[in-house]
Amino acid sequence: PLFRSRINSDAANLEMGEIPLPFSQILIVNPFAVFTMRGKPTASAYRFIVNFFGGDDRSKVLHFNPRFDQTRVALNTMIDGKYGTELSAGGFPFVEGQEFLLEIVVTRANFEIYVDKNYLCTYKQRTPSSAIDMVMIENHPKGKGPSLHLSYVGVEEYANGRILFSCPQLQIQPGYCAEKRIKEGNIVQLVSRASYPGALRIRKRGKIDGKGGTGKRAQFLVVSPKPGEYSFCNVKDSGSSLAIQDGSLTVGKGGFHCSFRVSDPIGSGEYVCLESVAYPGNYVAFNEHGRPLVPQTNKGHCHAHFGVRVTSDPEGRGYDLPPAYTFD
Repeated sequence: PLFRSRINSDAANLEMGEIPLPFSQILIVNPFAVFTMRGKPTASAYRFIVNFFGGDDRSKVLHFNPRFDQTRVALNTMIDGKYGTELSAGGFPFVEGQEFLLEIVVTRANFEIYVDKNYLCTYKQRTPSSAIDMVMIENHPKGKGPSLHLSYVGVEEYANGRILFSCPQLQIQPGYCAEKRIKEGNIVQLVSRASYPGALRIRKRGKIDGKGGTGKRAQFLVVSPKPGEYSFCNVKDSGSSLAIQDGSLTVGKGGFHCSFRVSDPIGSGEYVCLESVAYPGNYVAFNEHGRPLVPQTNKGHCHAHFGVRVTSDPEGRGYDLPPAYTFD
């Protein structure tokens, strides 16, 4: 699977009715948001369309068009009323009468597209993804009948799984919180709220920043040396752990300076803050450019807030990210 998605798990267990087509929704899809839809092609499916719109001229930032009559997926962008060069995805994973889950991950430069958790293709953006402000899903007008039965549409933040929009609306379990993802044996990413979507990472020669992607330098094994205390050991360099020492955020080899207490800074369940055990009242923090700050003393400040992504857990259940995402 691409990531541990609350949309996917909740949607799978929902008794969902059909959403009428065409479906349109005004929303903001920022980089590192994930668009999800669940549907079922009809037995006589022709084509259906997913469009992301944006900009003053209502450009089609992404035109995603599965064509059953040609057994291919067409992708394109329309700017100023004109389509560009049409591309085809590598394969056709849709089957008449068979339900599917479509996920489109919005990065800074691309759309990463998955069907039923299997990688389909990467489509390079031709206009900034920050312009996306509406999604539309519809049957192709030339079809003799409906091609798609739509049952779910949702958008969530990649950093912390927060649902930005869902239809039908999902009720999230009240016990969910980022803090509970910090437990021994989990491999996690700590995504900075201030430099979102950048994640905390340990670079070569021990440099630390908040600009990581999803590579191993931005992943950490959670170790609990004492109850209520946690260390974060880098996956790429297992000898390096996050540390606060002598008033600076640095890299350690274990011990007192590498231990942190984890808490929910604002009571929302969305973020955690990391308080030094060696220096109580000092928190790991980054500014908007991903640069480490002199340890923050105000845990309520966004500089000290981190979303938590679990990429693997002690039971060995895989939440590995695809190769296209492993930049660090």
